[in-house]
Amino acid sequence: MTNSNIRTTTIRVHGGKELELFVQERVKSFELWTVGTTEGKRQILDHHRTNDDLEKRLYYQRPGDLRWTEAFQTQIPKEKHASAIEMEATIKRRKYINHPSTVAHLGYGSVDLLGMDRKTLNAARKAIQGRWTDGHMTCILGPDNHLELSGETEAHVLNSGWPSTSPIRDWWNFGHWRFHTMNIETKVGQMIAVVHVDERELHFYSIHPDQIAHVFRRVP
Repeated sequence: MTNSNIRTTTIRVHGGKELELFVQERVKSFELWTVGTTEGKRQILDHHRTNDDLEKRLYYQRPGDLRWTEAFQTQIPKEKHASAIEMEATIKRRKYINHPSTVAHLGYGSVDLLGMDRKTLNAARKAIQGRWTDGHMTCILGPDNHLELSGETEAHVLNSGWPSTSPIRDWWNFGHWRFHTMNIETKVGQMIAVVHVDERELHFYSIHPDQIAHVFRRVP
């Protein structure tokens, strides 16, 4: 840590939105603020203390790919979302919020508070169709919600939480930045959050605790 003792990085998420992380080192702990623009205002979305050293642990796709820089208290807005006010009660109780999955906390917490842009979401619904691969699994998202998967491995984001009794997935849907796969016959499926999608790349939230995104690339 530098003289200000506060470090910051920015994570780009769906719809071109940004989530700012501010971390201040304390004695044997860290104070975390997440900041984003919601309801037309840049405000604190979450604020708590943790034993997790996010600067050392957290990465987007590969270790070391997040750029952390020196920051100052004045860069953190005064405006607070109701969720941040609620979380601040844990600081008063001297409770540390440690996350088995840091990504899940960020992805299903602060990012969801940034809101949805309908125009951007509709464009993403079109962009997500096609053939994608991450080098281990190939995913074909066809018209009429037809789904084909091949080359899958057990420890994979598209297998996370998938029941072994229903191995066939032949249906997909995408809405509210959630990717849904399902076996039509058994009506059993799973939902996976999407960080970003465009004409070239599809980013799912990772199943690994410190990795934010699992990236698929479009296959011509």
